[in-house]
Amino acid sequence: MSSNELVDLVDNNGLVVRTAIPRAEAEKLNGEDLHIPIIGCVILNSSGEVLVHERATGKRFEGCLDHVYGAILSGESPQAAATRECSEELGIKPEISTLVREGINAYNYYQYLFAVITNDQPQNFSKGEVAWAKYMRPDQLKAGHDTREYLFTHNFFEDLEAVLSHE
Repeated sequence: MSSNELVDLVDNNGLVVRTAIPRAEAEKLNGEDLHIPIIGCVILNSSGEVLVHERATGKRFEGCLDHVYGAILSGESPQAAATRECSEELGIKPEISTLVREGINAYNYYQYLFAVITNDQPQNFSKGEVAWAKYMRPDQLKAGHDTREYLFTHNFFEDLEAVLSHE
């Protein structure tokens, strides 16, 4: 998160009610009635593997495996934010990006969840955000969760399942 990032706030239906607010101020207002709009991207390759990354030291949920998430900048479309965040965090370019669902998530953000298809390999990823990144099969991720080999963010499997079951 950049200290000079400007974001909008939306209501419970995703309609913009305040524009161009500094992100730090918006975080204080994010809650039951006002929400920062964000994107989430579950990234798959043509073999059905999931591109995951470990959150870097010092980040919220450090050490957990995660998908790509990020705030939608003021005036930016969810689709444009998804493309930007995939590039910024993992150095990849989506070939196909499909909106799977939208609504308020467990953290009171208004989330647009995308299924992203690409065969790009993670490169030049954001060292401040990402410790490492790689493709893994969904069954490997589940096994890593069951054995506690990996830690995951709270909604990791919920978002993964939503994308995998989306037709």
